Amino acid sequence: MKIPLSLLMILFFLSCSNHVVEIENINKGKLKSSKTLKETDVKKFPLDSVTAPNPKYIQIYKDINNKRNLTFLNSYNNSIYFYNYQDLSFLKKISFDKKGPNGIFGLLGYHIQNLDSIYAYDNSNLEIVIANGDSEILSRHSLIGNKDFRKSNWAQIYPQYYPTSIVPFINVKDNLFLAGFFIYNSSKESIKKSKHTLRFNKINNNVSFEHTYPEELYRNFNWGDPLYKIVYPVYNPNKNELVYSYPVSHHLYRHNLSTNQLDKVHASSNFAGTITSFDASEKKRIPKNRIGLKFNQQDIYGGLLYDKWSKVYYRFMLKALPNVTVKTNSKKKKVVVIIMDENFNYLGEKVLGTWRNWNWENSFVTEEGLNIEFLDNHNINEVALIFKIFQPKDI
Repeated sequence: MKIPLSLLMILFFLSCSNHVVEIENINKGKLKSSKTLKETDVKKFPLDSVTAPNPKYIQIYKDINNKRNLTFLNSYNNSIYFYNYQDLSFLKKISFDKKGPNGIFGLLGYHIQNLDSIYAYDNSNLEIVIANGDSEILSRHSLIGNKDFRKSNWAQIYPQYYPTSIVPFINVKDNLFLAGFFIYNSSKESIKKSKHTLRFNKINNNVSFEHTYPEELYRNFNWGDPLYKIVYPVYNPNKNELVYSYPVSHHLYRHNLSTNQLDKVHASSNFAGTITSFDASEKKRIPKNRIGLKFNQQDIYGGLLYDKWSKVYYRFMLKALPNVTVKTNSKKKKVVVIIMDENFNYLGEKVLGTWRNWNWENSFVTEEGLNIEFLDNHNINEVALIFKIFQPKDI
């Protein structure tokens, strides 16, 4: 795939010294803001006694009456809950066994096409499970070529998955896409083979894989932990392209599904600094306290959302913390939302608050705006799932 020359010129600065990669934000301090995010509404969904805030997965689903349902995964009872998004009322839940012919032991995420076709990811068996609204399993489909995951070296060949609301199943016509990640550092040879995104064909249930990590970010570099290799995708239906946000890049990477063309575009915060890896010459596993320390010392990018109503992108970032130690809690990092227009021109950004209060991983876009889960410290009885809604406004 050919990257346009215009996007290679000065857009990306990367240097290697002593096997450490340094990714510089060439636009730091140069960007001008014209918009910010304004809170416009709050939604509070009442929860039952076995349901807590911070669900692992959320999908907005339109039912047969074209009513919007907020659905989420309750891992405690292995159920999908349905609420009326408009009036906040509880509608129903679909519960799955954990064992037996209708069991899904490792339910982590799902896509509800309709109540006859629910596509679920079973992490315990590394497969897509197709079920219905009566909790019946219709079929199972291996994501590792029917290999025995307990015995084979599948993790060096196939991606792993941890679906979240910000890393969801993406429905594109007859296909479902699900971004995964690789836990190992990538060599010059493996990075060209390690396709991180699953394509599941809903017509014939075929499993295939697409799109590799950018070599300039991950080839032969030591990031120390898979959290730096999480892939955050979003789909733009107007351009038929998947756009990826990688935690260590000030750029976004665009894959056109019609032409298979790849390009990248600068999409940084105005305040983000240089992002550095560990020294690749370190052969031993990096201790967790050092990984946590470096994570807190750096600006790290998160998920990406497209607002088809306002025609803007939202990109999350976790700000670097000053004066950190190995004991500093990462939840103290501030959550930032970067706003870009449909052509990825910078419009502005908003600092929301600390990660412990703003659960950006549970974010999605509706006609009302950008929905972000808010973890209320005063909600001690965990009686509500709270979303604050934002819209881009002129400064």
